Amino acid sequence: MNLIDRIKSDWIYVTGFMRIIGAISKFDPEAEETVADIIERAVDANLTRTFISFEGRDTSYAAFDARANQFAHWGLSIGLKPGDSIALFMENRPDYIAFWTGMAKIAVRTALINYNLSGAGLSHCIKVANCRAIVMNPELAEQWASAGATTPLDLGAFVLGGDAPGLKAMDSELPKMSRDRPAKSVRAGVKGGDIALFIYTSGTTGLPKAAKITSIRAQGLMRVFYDATDAQPDDRILLTLPLYHATGGMCGVGTAMNAGAAIVLRRKFSASQFWQE
Repeated sequence: MNLIDRIKSDWIYVTGFMRIIGAISKFDPEAEETVADIIERAVDANLTRTFISFEGRDTSYAAFDARANQFAHWGLSIGLKPGDSIALFMENRPDYIAFWTGMAKIAVRTALINYNLSGAGLSHCIKVANCRAIVMNPELAEQWASAGATTPLDLGAFVLGGDAPGLKAMDSELPKMSRDRPAKSVRAGVKGGDIALFIYTSGTTGLPKAAKITSIRAQGLMRVFYDATDAQPDDRILLTLPLYHATGGMCGVGTAMNAGAAIVLRRKFSASQFWQE
């Protein structure tokens, strides 16, 4: 690398770092502003733009927000209240992001659980976050069966995107839910320093440990790559990482959302489809 290229590289790094510091320094743990407020502002600024492209179908920011609102109203309808926790046990799909966004709108904490878990590990992740319910896709019902008998949930286990024996179906209930935003009064008094999500360690040295992600921590994760890369509205971000992981589910999603850009979401990375995508 010659001197001119080195100076350019350093300048990009320094200016990106300063943007990150400038953004994060404004986060206030005592302010009644949560990650839900940040997401709603991003949606309002980009209503007609594509937010997620998944398996041949594009979802606009407005449609994403409407889906999240339906999840929020569904949560209220089953008895969830601010400060409660719910487990999300699901493979990559647009509803993953919409679900935890909907829960954030009603100040319910979502535990983002590794979809490779089963048995004791899965049960532990649910118990440690004091989850009142779990939502999964039907392909994971067998893994849940290996843990469900030892995992008390007072609101039950739900399946989204199909049916599975012993699980409460959501597909018929969601269309009945309002697509309008729940009143902000539902999350009145909730502050930036309050817990919004649980994200888990890999569990390579024992059972997974739950990291408590506050709203301002979530905002920071969602903001950091946006400022570092200077992402723009016309950018498209290929996202193949698991959405239960901070890098994929927070940094990747947040970069697009802060920029008004689009995510090209895949269930998993595919080498054969990479160049086509």
